[in-house]
Amino acid sequence: MPYDRPQLTVLPILSRFDSRVEYQRAETWYRTCTELTAPLFRNWLIKNVSAEQMLRHLTLPYVSYWSFGEQLPVVAERVPSTEQIAFGLETVAAIVAHKFDRTDLLADNRDAYVAAARAPESGFELDVLVSSPRSARAVADALVVELRALDLRAETSLSGDLDSLGMTLDSARHLCLVVDKELSRWQEAEAERFLRRTLTIGSDRRLFPVLTTSVDAAGLPGFVRNLRSIELGGGVGPGDVARALHDSVSIDRARRTDQQVLRDAGAALRDLSESRLRYTDWYTVERAVETMDEALRAGDTTRLQDMIVKLGRTHREQDPENPDDERVALPKRLVSPISTMIGRLDRRLRS
Repeated sequence: MPYDRPQLTVLPILSRFDSRVEYQRAETWYRTCTELTAPLFRNWLIKNVSAEQMLRHLTLPYVSYWSFGEQLPVVAERVPSTEQIAFGLETVAAIVAHKFDRTDLLADNRDAYVAAARAPESGFELDVLVSSPRSARAVADALVVELRALDLRAETSLSGDLDSLGMTLDSARHLCLVVDKELSRWQEAEAERFLRRTLTIGSDRRLFPVLTTSVDAAGLPGFVRNLRSIELGGGVGPGDVARALHDSVSIDRARRTDQQVLRDAGAALRDLSESRLRYTDWYTVERAVETMDEALRAGDTTRLQDMIVKLGRTHREQDPENPDDERVALPKRLVSPISTMIGRLDRRLRS
């Protein structure tokens, strides 16, 4: 076609592949398939992940049972094992959900990769969940009162039966551990689950240890001891702790806002590849991309956001009498600057 278009993102899937019986022949065909499909991975696969390694994740096994009728494996195989078709389909769906990104996580931990795609961050009901043993309940309650006075959404979680550890952790962005004497089994399980969920969700969450005067910091588990803690006593009370947490959470909020601007900028630039605009509009786009580059270098997210709005307005503006007047696809001269800018935005987000 006489139009410049960016390279398509291609997801090769090796289906109806049975490696359980003819193992040696299967390995030979894996190598053959890798050689043929390797070029398709070049524009999205992270460099330290091999094409062969990724193709094995993109293999759907052959199961004769599903050869008859119109049955759907993903309906019947609700918790699939590695030998089932739904297991491979889950992986494929996760790659699409991640927009072909984070493939290094898939290579290291497939289950964490799928879990992160299944449970994307959709907002939290609480800013801070304050976990406390019953012996420090008064301190925890006072801390929650102070946090609410600073306009943070906070609740208390008291140690109890480990079997009753529910979904409260998933509703809170940050976890504050009020430790009295030693970390209780409840708090240890709560903290481990919080950190594990943070890894799979990929969210910006933090764990804040708060130590009473009776705690021997050297006796705490390593994953808590290595975190920066706040110690009560010596003139430091719940109000001081609340203000420290508020300052940390406020910094996190500003960082999340900046990250959202970077994501919006990348999305706006990617939309240009499928756009058809007037010649004059493409010059406006060219200037906007140059300004976005300057704003990103200067760390000016406000200016970057202005350019996102400008690009969106360029998409919407058209001549009502002749909406298709001289509209053309993305000019060749803009392909490289836009691709470079998208790459810089993605690297900034990952860092």
